[in-house]
Amino acid sequence: MKVPAIAVCDDEKMARDVVKTAVTSLLSQEGFEADVEVFGSTAELEERMGSRAFDLLLLDIGMQPEGGLAFARKLREGNSAVQIIFISNHIEKVFDTFSVRPFAFVRKTRFMEDIAAALGRWITGMRDRREPGAGRGVLLKKKNGMALYDTDKIIYVESCRNKQLLHLTDKKDPDEVIGSLVQIEQQLSGFGFLRVQKSFIVNLRHISEISTERIVMSDGSFVPISRGKTRDVKSAYMDWLQQTDIIMGGG
Repeated sequence: MKVPAIAVCDDEKMARDVVKTAVTSLLSQEGFEADVEVFGSTAELEERMGSRAFDLLLLDIGMQPEGGLAFARKLREGNSAVQIIFISNHIEKVFDTFSVRPFAFVRKTRFMEDIAAALGRWITGMRDRREPGAGRGVLLKKKNGMALYDTDKIIYVESCRNKQLLHLTDKKDPDEVIGSLVQIEQQLSGFGFLRVQKSFIVNLRHISEISTERIVMSDGSFVPISRGKTRDVKSAYMDWLQQTDIIMGGG
């Protein structure tokens, strides 16, 4: 079985040494095996990625000459799905990272607490991925029977002319399911979904950007937000990030 690979990238030697030490220590505590490599620039990391696939990148947002966020955008434009943990002194920068769908955002001011929570969640996910039948499934009714959907693959649900359409990561055309949007909303409760308009339910983990009138999803599609509800949507999204340890709350 392939040993997962982790890359730590920071332009300050002391910082990357601290991150590597923390990561290797936490891996040891969890009894989880992974290779950890360190890089002083995104250029070095990019060159290495030409010959090795990494499962997780820990990127400092403020690196020079190319910051971690700019590098992550380049990776996403190239359709890379590698998981990314950003490290920064500035919590306000978390909104800038939405478009690249980070796994977590770690604050340098609470580094040990945040990295322990984020890495612990990543390790749990990696272990679950190796177990047969692992996943977050919901059973929905279709015209010809029932279908089990992985909730992580549902980008959003749209109600259109009495039809409930699932927009999925692995299909070009949406799947039609039977039931009211309220019933589907109830079934998706607890899986990180939010009703943002009378006809739309979005998967919070697939949000790329939130503006005044719409949400940009991970597939590039636009979902409208009800008038005056933008602040509530952003607040709910931040709450979800904290609950899932993508951003660690407190302090």
